[in-house]
Amino acid sequence: MGGIYTVEPVSLPSGKFAADWFDDDRSLWEDERLFKCRSLLASWRAPKLTVRLAGCEPTPVLFNPNAYAVSASVRAGLSRSSGLEFLPIDIVGFGQFFVLHPVAAYELPPDAVAQRAPLYRGNIVNVIAFPESYVPETDFFGVRHPADSPAGRAGSRVQAMFTTDRGAQVLEAACGEYLVARELVHA
Repeated sequence: MGGIYTVEPVSLPSGKFAADWFDDDRSLWEDERLFKCRSLLASWRAPKLTVRLAGCEPTPVLFNPNAYAVSASVRAGLSRSSGLEFLPIDIVGFGQFFVLHPVAAYELPPDAVAQRAPLYRGNIVNVIAFPESYVPETDFFGVRHPADSPAGRAGSRVQAMFTTDRGAQVLEAACGEYLVARELVHA
């Protein structure tokens, strides 16, 4: 059996993130559709976003708390894995990047460990562990909120993105300087 990992941004010793930040200039860019359990590619229209640069050119991976975006070359590396779609965004002055969107979203296995929010009537706040025997069908995936929760009734998934051993290898080869796969414990 393999491990299950969460996809997270790499932090530098200074406490800053390795990837450049992107947003919409007015506030933190977010699009609630990114947390839906379905493909968005057919209806997606590329938003125009900006990047806060550490250098002269954007890093090949961009970050904000709601999404990760990658350059065309990183997209090519990640496309060797399953479960992701790449939603185009226009980065003003630098061209097209692609938001990583896990299309596959699965119910949390019965033996998994997760924190559910009493304030939000059962939405999952954090997935802590998957059963050792858990094997998802795709390399990258999301976890659906429970059907009895408000977010579950709305067809949403947990914000975190998860991956398998194979996905973790592809992720680290394509963008290991900027994103890391952190292994979760087994339930």
